[in-house]
Amino acid sequence: RNTTAAGCVALTIHTYSSSLHYISSIRMASAPQNDMFKQNHQSCFSFLNVFDSNQLPKTGMIATATPDPQLSSAAVHIQHQRQQNHERNEMKETEEFLAAELNKLSFQERSKALEDVHCVADDDQETPEMIQQSLAEFDHFVQTSANRMYDIAVNQNRSYVEDVEFRLKFLRAHMFDARQSVHQMMNFLQQKAEYFGEAKVAHDITASDLNGEE
Repeated sequence: RNTTAAGCVALTIHTYSSSLHYISSIRMASAPQNDMFKQNHQSCFSFLNVFDSNQLPKTGMIATATPDPQLSSAAVHIQHQRQQNHERNEMKETEEFLAAELNKLSFQERSKALEDVHCVADDDQETPEMIQQSLAEFDHFVQTSANRMYDIAVNQNRSYVEDVEFRLKFLRAHMFDARQSVHQMMNFLQQKAEYFGEAKVAHDITASDLNGEE
C-alpha cells in the first residue's frame, strides 16, 4: 500500500483501544526516516497515554515528573503544572503532525488504510485462474505434509477432504497462502479427532454428535 506510516497511525488512533498494539508495531517497523517523525515518537506515545496508559508497552519513553520530597507543596504543584503543560504541547504537536500526514493521503489511500485497521480489506479479487492455481498449490502441500490423521480421513471419505469448497475455506481464511491453509486443515482434522473421535474426522459434525452437556 502506498500509505505513510503516519497516516496509518492517525487512522489507528481513531479506533482507539482495538488498535493500540497495531500502532506500537508500526511505530518502530514502519517509521519513515525523517527527523520530524523521530522527534514525534515520544510525543506520539504521550498522546496515546491520555487514552489508555495501561495498554502501552512499558518502554520508559514517556517521561513523567517525580516530585522531589524536599520541595514544598507549592513547588510540587508548579512542577506538576509544568509537566502537564509540556505534555499538552507535545500532544498538540503530534496531533498537528498526524493530521498533516493524513491529509497527504488520497481518499482511496485513507479508505484502504482504515480497512486494514478494521481487518475488512478486500485486496484479493478471486478469479478462476487464481483459484485453480491456489488449489494446485494446496494439493502439492497436502502431498508433502500428509500425516496419519489425513490418511484416516482419506480412507473414511476421500471426497470430504478433497472437496473444492472445503479446501477453499482454508485458502480464503489465509488469503490464499497454500502452505498455511494446509497446515490449518491438518490441525482441523486433528482437533476433530481429539474432540469427536477418529470415526468423525471425515464427516461434518452435527447436533446428534453432541452430548447433553455440549
